[in-house]
Amino acid sequence: MPDAFAPGPSQPTVAPVFAGAALLDAEKLDVYRVALEMARGSATGCAAILDLLGARGLVDDRLRKRARSLIVRVVQMLTRLVARIAAPSV
Repeated sequence: MPDAFAPGPSQPTVAPVFAGAALLDAEKLDVYRVALEMARGSATGCAAILDLLGARGLVDDRLRKRARSLIVRVVQMLTRLVARIAAPSV
């Protein structure tokens, strides 16, 4: 039985949910937008957990501030990507 994760001949990757169905550009963008919104929500959740750890004194304050600034930057980038995808094309 071949291993699904073993390197092999290059083949186009198709998500199993969409196998056999050609997506239109608008559908692809909608899928990307939803995925980016989920990622943004996860990053926001990470920030909340980090704040909780800081409030409980379980993480060094300097480390917490650095991690929080990185998470904020990730959320900013994801927010801008979602906005670009959601904006109507000119």
